[in-house]
Amino acid sequence: MRKHVSSAGDVNGDGYSDVIVGAGHYNSNTGRAYIF
Repeated sequence: MRKHVSSAGDVNGDGYSDVIVGAGHYNSNTGRAYIF
């Protein structure tokens, strides 16, 4: 499983920078992205 992390800016408008984590091939070659 490959993972990538990147800055996502302030996605939800709370004044804090968020990060996005991508999980390639999460489930049967379908990727998934998580925003924290």
